[in-house]
Amino acid sequence: MDAYDGLAPLYDHWAEHMTEDVPFYVALARGAAAGPVVELAVGTGRVAVEIARATGRHVIGVDLSPGMLEVARAKAAAAGVEALVELRLGDMRDLGRGPLALDAPAALVISPFRSLLHLRGWEEKAALFRAVAATLAPGGRFAWNAFVFDPHIAASNDGYAARHGRLWEYIEHAPADSRIDLTVYAGAPGVEPRTVQLWWATRSEWEGLVAAAGLEIEALYGWFDGRPYDDRSSEMVFVARKPL
Repeated sequence: MDAYDGLAPLYDHWAEHMTEDVPFYVALARGAAAGPVVELAVGTGRVAVEIARATGRHVIGVDLSPGMLEVARAKAAAAGVEALVELRLGDMRDLGRGPLALDAPAALVISPFRSLLHLRGWEEKAALFRAVAATLAPGGRFAWNAFVFDPHIAASNDGYAARHGRLWEYIEHAPADSRIDLTVYAGAPGVEPRTVQLWWATRSEWEGLVAAAGLEIEALYGWFDGRPYDDRSSEMVFVARKPL
């Protein structure tokens, strides 16, 4: 069992603090042109199920973890949107190919909750951006969010352990690899560890990935309420667009 499968039963509890992104992604889906909405690293369906419920749109959710998809499938059924939420097992970098091929160009591709940071470095992220660009319809949008790396926060968080309800979370930084390791323990430190890794990226790196894929930046916000991105921002919320 990999870390993501092992985290599946705990994920919604671990991520329950993140709620403000859902209306943002729902609004993008509601305003998108005709075509499927694709969520990369759909996880337990936290956003995809709500998009389907709120908009009635077809949502294709992609994830590498069978355990995560199993939870998402159950949530879609409980919400009565199982016919709208199509869940596919696969690597998001393979979007548009094989089992992740689409019958029609996507109107919107999203990757909430910093999920693109699970891809290591430029090459892995660039492969994903190329796949998204090839899949989008002209005028289609690609939206994602990622934290702003702050060395002061990183230094204070390195080796930090915190309790989240019945879970414990331990944070380690690997500066030489631009990586953060998040280990979640069920119940108490040292019990059933699940470690996931995030590779951070700067604003200029994201902008370079967008340009290299032939996309254009439509908006960069400092939070999901649309506030401007500036030196006080802790989050980068990007919307890119495929030219007409």
